[in-house]
Amino acid sequence: MRRAPMGFLWNQLYQLWLFGSSFLLTEVVTRGLPPQEYGAYAYGLTAFTTVSYLSSFGLEEAATIWVPRALTEDGRAQASSVIRRLLGTRLLFLLAFCAAMLFLLPVLPGWLNQLSIPGSVGLADALGDAALQNHLISLAFYVGGSGIVSILFAIFTSLLRTRVILVVSGCSQAANLALAWGFLKLGWGVDGVFWALGIVSWLTAFAYLFWLAPLLLMRRPRQAISLLPALRLSVAAWLTNLAGNALLKQVVISLLVLYAFSKTQIGFFNLAFQLGHSAGLLLVAGLSGVGMATMTAAYTGENRSWLATSWRAVLKVQTLLALPLLVFSLLNAQAIVVLLFGEEYADVGPLLQLFLVFNILTRVSGGGTHQAALYVLEKQRFVVYLQWASLALTVLLGFLLIPKNGPMGALIATGLPPVLVELAQLAYLLPSLNRRYPLLFVLRYALALAVPVIAGLLWRPEGWLGLIGAGLLFTVLLLAALLLVKPLEAEDAALLSRMHSWLRTALMRLIPKSALAAADVTSAGNNL
Repeated sequence: MRRAPMGFLWNQLYQLWLFGSSFLLTEVVTRGLPPQEYGAYAYGLTAFTTVSYLSSFGLEEAATIWVPRALTEDGRAQASSVIRRLLGTRLLFLLAFCAAMLFLLPVLPGWLNQLSIPGSVGLADALGDAALQNHLISLAFYVGGSGIVSILFAIFTSLLRTRVILVVSGCSQAANLALAWGFLKLGWGVDGVFWALGIVSWLTAFAYLFWLAPLLLMRRPRQAISLLPALRLSVAAWLTNLAGNALLKQVVISLLVLYAFSKTQIGFFNLAFQLGHSAGLLLVAGLSGVGMATMTAAYTGENRSWLATSWRAVLKVQTLLALPLLVFSLLNAQAIVVLLFGEEYADVGPLLQLFLVFNILTRVSGGGTHQAALYVLEKQRFVVYLQWASLALTVLLGFLLIPKNGPMGALIATGLPPVLVELAQLAYLLPSLNRRYPLLFVLRYALALAVPVIAGLLWRPEGWLGLIGAGLLFTVLLLAALLLVKPLEAEDAALLSRMHSWLRTALMRLIPKSALAAADVTSAGNNL
C-alpha cells in the first residue's frame, strides 16, 4: 500500500515512454520500407494484435488480482505457486495459437474456398493474403515472446515492482528501435522488423524471469490454493475486453460501411475515436494495474473498509490526472486536429469535441475503477453481463443514429454506453462497500477547473506556439486554483501520512487544515 503512489509514478513514466517509442518505431518503419511493404507490415501487425488478444484469455487480470492476494493472505510460497501456474497456462495457450499460425493458417484459405457459406471466399482471400502468409514464422515468434512478456508485466505490476518495469521494458523499447533500424538497413524488410521485435520480446521475457527467479523458484507449498477462481476471473475479463474493446469499434465501423458512408467519413470517425481515447488514457495509463493490485492488497482478510478507502483513492487519482488533458483538448480540439493533421481534417474537430464530452463523463463516473473493485470482490459475472448489454446498446444506437448523423451518430453510439456502464457499476458496487461516491471532491475539483476553462474560452490559440502557451497557462491556473480550493479530504491525509516520499509533501498542499486536523485525530485514535 505504501509503494502504490510511487508504483504508479514509475509505471506512468514507462507508459509515456512506450507512447513516444511506439511513435518513433512507426517513423523508423515508414522511412525504412516502401509504401507497399509498409502496408504488408500493417496487415501483419493487425494479425499479431488479433492473435495476441485471443491467446491472452484474460490472464493478465487474473495475475493482477490473484498474485497479490496469494502473497498477502497466504505468503510467498503460495504466490510463487500461483505465478508458476499462470505462466504455465499462458505458455500452453501460446503454443496452441502459434502452432495454429504455423500449420493451420497456410491450409485454411483452401478449405474456406471449398465452402458455400456466404463470406467464406472473402475470409479466405484475407487469410491467404501474401502480406500475412509470407511472415508467419516471424509473427509466431513475436506472438510467443510478447505473450510471455505481457503476463510477466502484469505480475510485476501486481507486486508493485514498477521500477523494474521502467528499467526492463523501457530498455526493450529502445532496443526495438535500434534493432528494427539495423535490420531495415541490412535490407531484411518486413520480416526483419518482426524478427527484431520478436528477439527483443524474448530477451525482455528472460530479463523479467531472471529478476523474478528468487520468488519463482521457491519450494512448492504443501497444499496449493485452487486456481479455479483465478481462471473464472480470466474468462470473465476476456469476455469483458472482447465486448468493450475488440468488438466495440469494429461493430460501429461495420455499420458505417453498411450505410454506405465514404471512407473519408469513416476515417474522420476513427480519428476522433482514437484521439479521444488517447487524451483520456495518456496520463492514467499507468494506474490500471497498480490500482487493481492496490485494491486487492487492501482487501486482505476481506477488509471491505480498506477496500472502500483504496477504491475512493484510486477514483480520485484517476479523476485528478485525466480531467485536465481531456478538458484542455475539449477547449482546443479544432486547433489540435488542424495542427496535427492539416486543414483537410478540420471537420474532425467538432466530432472530437463530442467524443471528449463522453470521455469526461466516463472518467467522472468512474473511469474503470468500479470494474476493478468488482473484480476484487469476485463479482465479475455482473461486469460481463453489463458489458455485453452495453455492446448491444451500441448496436441499437448505431442503427438509430448512424443513418441520419453519420460519424457523429457513431460517436454517440460508442460514447454514451460506457457512461451508463460506469453508473450501473457504481450503483451495484456501493452497497458492498458501504461508502459513498466522493462527490464533494469532484465538486471542489470542478470549481478549480472552472478558472482555466474560463481562460481557455477567452483565448483561442493558433499555431504550435499558441497551443503550447495555452497549455502552460491552463496548467498554471489549474495548479493555483487547486492550491486555493484544496479538493482532497481527511481520508487522503491519513493515507498520505503512511508515505515517505516527495509526493506526500506535494499532495499535502491540496488538503485543507481542517481535514489535516481530522486525520491526525483519526490516526491517534487508531494507534490507541
